[in-house]
Amino acid sequence: MSIVITTPTGNIGSVVTRQLLDAGETPILIARDPAKLRDAVARGAVVKRGSHDDVDFMVDATRDAEALFVLTPGSYHIQNIVDFYTSFAAPAAEAARANKIPHVVHLSSVGADLATGNGPVAGLHASEQILNAAGIPNLVHLRPGYFMENTLAQIPNILESGSMYTTFPSGERFPMIATRDVGARAAELLRRRDGSGARSIELQGPETSYEDVAEILTEELGREVTHVTVTDEQMIQALTGMGVSQVLADALAELAEGIVQGRVKYEEPRNAANSTPTSYRDFAAEVFKPAFAAAVGG
Repeated sequence: MSIVITTPTGNIGSVVTRQLLDAGETPILIARDPAKLRDAVARGAVVKRGSHDDVDFMVDATRDAEALFVLTPGSYHIQNIVDFYTSFAAPAAEAARANKIPHVVHLSSVGADLATGNGPVAGLHASEQILNAAGIPNLVHLRPGYFMENTLAQIPNILESGSMYTTFPSGERFPMIATRDVGARAAELLRRRDGSGARSIELQGPETSYEDVAEILTEELGREVTHVTVTDEQMIQALTGMGVSQVLADALAELAEGIVQGRVKYEEPRNAANSTPTSYRDFAAEVFKPAFAAAVGG
C-alpha cells in the first residue's frame, strides 16, 4: 500500500512529501519532471512521470494506493475556471473509484461551499462535487484561507516603489495562512488515515491586514513599506499586464471582493483544531526576507 502525492514540487506538496518521508512513509510522487525530485527519490520516494490530468495515467499510477493527495497546480493562463480545476479533479475521482482508494485528501479552499461569487474557488467547489460523487469512503476537503505566500508577488512593487498594491481596504483584517502549515495538516491526515468518512476541514491562520504586513516588512527589510489600496480595474490591468489571463485576473478580483464583503468566509468559529501556528512575522523572517534578498541580489 502507498500514499500518492500530486503536485509534489509546490509549496504545499513539497511539505507533504518531506513530512511523509520523515515519518518513514514511501510516497509515490506524480510529476512531469522527475529531475525536480532527486532529493526525495534519494530518501526513498518513488516518482511516476506523468500529469494528473491524464485519466489513464492516474488510474495506473494509483493502483494499490491506500491514500491520495489531490492538489490542483497553479496556472496564470486559465481560460475557464471550472474546466481547469475539474480537469484535475475528474481523473483523481476516476482513479479513486477504479482502484477503490479508501482515503483521499483534497486541497480545497475556504469559500468552496459557494458555486459562484468566489473567484477561482468556484473551480474548487466543482472539484469537491466531482470527488464527492466518486464514492470515496474517507474524503477530506481541506479548506485553508488566503496564503501568506500571496504577498511574495509584491516584491517587485516594493523594490520599485516601496509599496504593496491590493484591492483590500485599509485595515481590512482576515486570516492569512502559511502554506507550510497547510502541508503539515495534509501530511498528518494522510499518515493517520482514520475512518472519519467524508468531511471538510477548515484551517485559519492568524488574522492579519496588509497594514500589518507592511509594518512587519518595514522592520524585517529595513526599508519603509506601505500598503496602497487600488480599484478592481487597476488591479486587473496590472495582472493582465504581467501575463495573467483576463479570466483569472477577473476571478482574483472577485475573490478579494468576496473576502471583503463576507461572502468568502469560514463556516465554523476559530478554535484550537482549525487554527495554525505560523504568524506573518514568522513568515516574513523565514520566507519573505530571504526571497526579497534573492530578488535584490538577482
